Amino acid sequence: MGNCCSLQIGLENFILRGLDSIAGHANYVCKLQQTLPTLSAALQELRAQRNDLLRQVDLAEQRLLKPFEQVQLWLSTAETMITEAEKLIADDPQQMNNCASMNYFSSYKFGKKVAEMLQEISDHKSKGVFEKVAENQPAAAVVVRPVEQPVALESTIQKVWSCIVDKDAGIIGLYGLGGVGKTTLLTKLNKKFSTTPNVGKIQDRIGGNLGFSDDSWKNKSVDQKTTDIYGVLGNKKFVVLLDDLWERVDLNQVGIPKPSQENGSKLIFTTRSLEVFGEMEAQKKIKVECLETEKAWELFRDKVGDETLNSHPDILNLAKQVAERCGGLPLALITIGRAMACKKTIGEWKYAIEMLKRCALPKLENEVFPLLKFSYDNLPNATMKSCLLYCCLHPEGYCIPERRLVENWFCEGLLNEFDRISEAQMQGDNIICSLISACLLENDGEIDGEDCVKMHDVIRDMTLWIIREFEATENNFFVKAGAQLFEEPDVKAWENVRRTSVVENKIEILNKTPKCPSLRTLFLSQNKLKVIGDGFYQFMPHLTVLDLSRNGGLRALPEGISDLISLQCLDLSYTSISELPIELKSLTKLKMLDLSYTENLRKIPQHLISSFLKLQIFRMWWRLNRDYPNENNVLNGGNEKLIEELKGLKCLNILRIPIHNMFCLERLLSFNLFRCWTQALQLRGFRELQVFNVLCLENLERLETLEFSYFESMEEIKMEKLYTWVSSSINHTSCFHTLSRVSIMGCKNLRDVTWLILAPNLRVLFIYFCPKMEVILSEEKLGEVACVNGIPYLKPFLKLETLYLSCLPKLKSIYWDALPFPCLKLIHIGGCRELKKLPLDSNSAKGNLLSTEGSKDWRARVEWKDEATRDAFLPSFKLFSESDLKPSTFSTFKLTVDQLNALKAKAAANSSGTKYSSYNILTAHIWRCVSKARGLSDDQPILSTGDLNTESFLDTIKRIHEGLNQINDEYLSNQNILSKNVIASEQIGNLQRRSSPNRACIFDDFTALVRLQLRYDNHRDKIVAEEEAKLESITAYLSYSRAESENQKFPDLQAQDLDNHSKPDRFKLQLSFTRILLLHLLQLNERVETSANLVDLLPPTACLRSKLAILLWVYTLIMGNCCSVQIGLENFILRGLDSIAGHANYVCKLQQTLPTLSAALQELRAQRNDLKSQVDLAEQRLLRPFEQVQLWLSKAETMIREAEKLIADGPQQMNNLCLGGCGSMNYLSSYKFGKKVAEMLQEIKDHKRDGVFEKVAENQPAASVVVRAEEQPIALESTIQKAWSCIVDTDVGIIGLYGLGGVGKTTLLTKLNNKFSTTPNDFEAVIWALVSKDSDVGKIQDLIGENIGFSDGSWKNKRVDQKAVDIYRILSNKRFVVLLDDLWERVDLNQVGIPKPSQENGSKLIFTTRSLEVCGEMEAQKKIKVECLVTEKAWELFRDKVGDETLNSHPYILNLAKQVAERRGGLPLALITIGRAMACKRTLGEWKYAIEMLK
Repeated sequence: MGNCCSLQIGLENFILRGLDSIAGHANYVCKLQQTLPTLSAALQELRAQRNDLLRQVDLAEQRLLKPFEQVQLWLSTAETMITEAEKLIADDPQQMNNCASMNYFSSYKFGKKVAEMLQEISDHKSKGVFEKVAENQPAAAVVVRPVEQPVALESTIQKVWSCIVDKDAGIIGLYGLGGVGKTTLLTKLNKKFSTTPNVGKIQDRIGGNLGFSDDSWKNKSVDQKTTDIYGVLGNKKFVVLLDDLWERVDLNQVGIPKPSQENGSKLIFTTRSLEVFGEMEAQKKIKVECLETEKAWELFRDKVGDETLNSHPDILNLAKQVAERCGGLPLALITIGRAMACKKTIGEWKYAIEMLKRCALPKLENEVFPLLKFSYDNLPNATMKSCLLYCCLHPEGYCIPERRLVENWFCEGLLNEFDRISEAQMQGDNIICSLISACLLENDGEIDGEDCVKMHDVIRDMTLWIIREFEATENNFFVKAGAQLFEEPDVKAWENVRRTSVVENKIEILNKTPKCPSLRTLFLSQNKLKVIGDGFYQFMPHLTVLDLSRNGGLRALPEGISDLISLQCLDLSYTSISELPIELKSLTKLKMLDLSYTENLRKIPQHLISSFLKLQIFRMWWRLNRDYPNENNVLNGGNEKLIEELKGLKCLNILRIPIHNMFCLERLLSFNLFRCWTQALQLRGFRELQVFNVLCLENLERLETLEFSYFESMEEIKMEKLYTWVSSSINHTSCFHTLSRVSIMGCKNLRDVTWLILAPNLRVLFIYFCPKMEVILSEEKLGEVACVNGIPYLKPFLKLETLYLSCLPKLKSIYWDALPFPCLKLIHIGGCRELKKLPLDSNSAKGNLLSTEGSKDWRARVEWKDEATRDAFLPSFKLFSESDLKPSTFSTFKLTVDQLNALKAKAAANSSGTKYSSYNILTAHIWRCVSKARGLSDDQPILSTGDLNTESFLDTIKRIHEGLNQINDEYLSNQNILSKNVIASEQIGNLQRRSSPNRACIFDDFTALVRLQLRYDNHRDKIVAEEEAKLESITAYLSYSRAESENQKFPDLQAQDLDNHSKPDRFKLQLSFTRILLLHLLQLNERVETSANLVDLLPPTACLRSKLAILLWVYTLIMGNCCSVQIGLENFILRGLDSIAGHANYVCKLQQTLPTLSAALQELRAQRNDLKSQVDLAEQRLLRPFEQVQLWLSKAETMIREAEKLIADGPQQMNNLCLGGCGSMNYLSSYKFGKKVAEMLQEIKDHKRDGVFEKVAENQPAASVVVRAEEQPIALESTIQKAWSCIVDTDVGIIGLYGLGGVGKTTLLTKLNNKFSTTPNDFEAVIWALVSKDSDVGKIQDLIGENIGFSDGSWKNKRVDQKAVDIYRILSNKRFVVLLDDLWERVDLNQVGIPKPSQENGSKLIFTTRSLEVCGEMEAQKKIKVECLVTEKAWELFRDKVGDETLNSHPYILNLAKQVAERRGGLPLALITIGRAMACKRTLGEWKYAIEMLK
């Protein structure tokens, strides 16, 4: 110690201090016999207090209250204490035996633990007194709802979730059939994160989720609730889920801010109606589809159970039949599956199937059909309901042509808005689209170019149930469609019905005489009818619709058909009738006659067609050019007689007719009305014509389908103006703007079809068997188009969807350059060996799924424009065989349907043979399909040797070819799947040894090898990268450690010392104590925290005394006692010990204070969380938290962060302790840390005491501006600016905004209201009141009173004059703005209590009205008219509401939409309402119908 004085210590002081210390420790041992029983009693009391509190918590949780976290923490700590105390008491006997000092140290430690536990229990019991143990639950961010296990909804859930994370999609709609799983899907989405359109009810549901659950809030007005909900949601990023919407919900009226990119919120709703999507302005529309067969069976099997399904060997197949009849509808599958779960006999299952066929299964009637009937009941009118019920006349899964359906409705009298079919078609199209939107009908593609719909099987069953149960008196139906009947049904069963259908049966003879006085519709199509008795139609006086189509064996009509004097619709298409009887003349009401594909028809008597004076639809198609009887026959002579008779039909609307020579065509075109009637024209067999001028057809205003067939001599179709026929008003840029389908076949000498450039809206192009065709569009001939149109050329094929080119051996070019094909879906190339280039580049079909079909050989010859083009189209290329196109592929002997079935059976039995290959099976299958399509019976020839010389052969081949291509694609697809299975099962090395692989297999093999190699390479690279990274990291670490060691300039330290250690960061420097001490003493004060740990640097052999000496020396240096003084060692040690003891206490008690701090931190967190929950609940109720509470929470957050940091540093500091915790290897660091812990413990204790509040919030003061939900204003900016300039003008006090109803006045006033909240101003109150037509002074006063703080019931019960005094007293001391919306007459401001605005008070009154007179009566200083939108802005608003997806769904809709917008005259309300209504209308018929209704 240098110059310190000699050692002189008195023994007395030493002994006294030692005795004091020993006495305190001995006390723990001596009092064990008292403290242990006391601990046992305290433990009992703690258990009782714990149990009582637990019961209170359980009761609160049963009431859905949320226990305070402080209570839960107290219970948790109590459990721990009870466990520890029980262990101490259990150790009691052993320790009592040690009390006679047999093990004094053990008894001392045990006694100390008992005393400390007793004190802890005493303290904890005092903390366990709570006034309340729980509070109301705050509104959950997501309320997890019970959910059915979704089946096959995973992809739809993923699709919806991707929309949720897409910032561009704010409003998402899910639509689908009732029972399809929309609610299940919405519930699943709710878990991953049935509302009626009653605004108040919706507000109550949303309010309950936001914390507005008390009765006082529910009693508020809709407008007040709107403000509250908007106030909460306007500051949140929210998701609102609305289930089962049937009509539009006004988000502004409810108080839901419209989701947008800016607020990042979402609205997701479910509906059965696609129209609701448009009205809700959904950016994403997702249809929830029915289940596929496999998934449907999986769901049904799960509900029935394997025990039932395995109870009898036949039940499994019967169960599959039941599941199939459910049509994939989850609700039906679940309901029927549960009902059948206990049915274990064959009889029960067969009975269920029979009841399903009759739509009479109780479970369906009680649980499924009533739910689906809501969609039916929600249809807007009786007409639409009748039209839906009419659809059930067709068999299950039947493709119903839309036009034929509408024509039947029209003739039945269901469409009563129009007298002409062309106009009624618009109404019918609108009904069909509405039924599709309501998910009661489904789109089902096209058949022969006609759009089709179908009815879901369960929906069909539902309609039959409705007919039976609810519509029995008005719409009696007898439906046996697809019932496999071989004989006509019992006539008594359908004598009194209104509509009968026996479609798709096997009935051959109708020879009975039913008496059906009420029958209106009779469907007999798709049977095997051969004979109809003459008396069959005798007693059907009101029959209006008769369908005999697709009865290939029917060769003659009965004479009794003349009795059908009310008949309006007669369909004879696809029959074999040879003659129309003259008796048909009695059908004077006939409106529709269809003779399409009646190829055996040889005679129509003269004057028969002309007798149908009310005929509106006449169809004849594909009539062969044969020799016909000359006598009394309009078919003789190329149809010119037929055309003459058609001229006299003034009501004719729709005409489809074949023309066989140029003379007949000229006669047709010479009559003006034919220009409007002709919808489809078949030009066939013009044998001598070499040049055809296509512009002779340009005046056919409604021409949709045009066919050129078997022009054997025609070399050119030219475009030459015919001034004698062409009106000067014709715009040649769209000569054939209605033409959508063109077929050209059997034109042997034709070289190009450049005229197609004049058909800008062409959708389908078929060209077959034109052996000299060289180019589709000729570059040279486009000069003619320039002459005709006055422009260089038009872009062709912009609307083309299907391009079918077959058997054109000399075709070299379609177009000389790449073209855009935005709508093209299919290019089929077959038998075009010279065609090597397609008019495609990589951008041709951007955003469109284009499929190209061709043979393998042709695909190999295709010359793609570049690699990008090849990569774009080659993956979707489909293969077929060139041999499919050759007539020799098919047999030329007489082949019947029965023979085909036999061939197919043989092929299936011997598929390995060459004679009956799998390809033969496909051929037989296609022939069977063709025979069915042509309506042939089993014994009728499909094709015979003689047909090879007829023109119909090529047509038949075309049909067979189309089907073969489709099935061949499926075959090749199966081969590809097979090759992939081989790859999966064989070793990689065997892949090369596969015998004669086809191109597809080789490609698959190569792909698999590449993928395997990539997978290996990726794995290998990952391993290498990880190892290299580790090696680099280790090297850098070692280098750093060595450099750090070399920088320490220790005396006598040599660089080679470092080389003797493998771990440079861990070795200890072997230096003498003196050298290390001298090194650090001078710098110790300046860098205590960064200096090396002195004790760690001592040699391992250093004694304890040396370590204590260093600690003492360091302490005296830090405390400023470095001077050289002479003192007695006794005083030095005693004073040093007294001084050190206080500081050392922080170090010695670290083992106690750190756990205590951790416990205190838990308690503070719990108190903080409880208080935050109370604050959140208060804010949800629109209360304002006290500032003291917010300040306490802020300080608590800071303390929690600091305490967490101390606790995180605790383990490191605890590792520095030594001497049983009384010393530290880094004393200064431990001292400072211990002091911080002790101080933090005290701060937390004080802060917890300050955190007890009786109330955490108070009522909000009346807001100066209540922000209101607003529509995005369109073109109102200038009016808003004009009104705002009046507001800041001190000379203007009263401002009137007037204009037409729906022009946007309320939107403007709302925008002004909200502008006060964002624009600096000195108004003290902004008050909104909706006046409206039926408001009185008292109601206006109540609305104003709510805005200025008079919201209690007692104030509302005051008289009008008393309220006026109160309002005047408040407003007269404020600078206010009063906004009155929708004034219909003068409001007396004095009577209400509103001080008149003036320059002196600086206040404003702004009101809206429809009347300029009201502006005068209100003494407005400024009158601002809110104008309708100009055309451009009106279109912008309308387009926004309709949506580009709808506007671009058809090329004509854009122009029609502009017409609709123009008819609204710029009125925003009309534009918004109609725009939303039209957002889901994607057919021309719907838009034309809308225009007609607007007219």
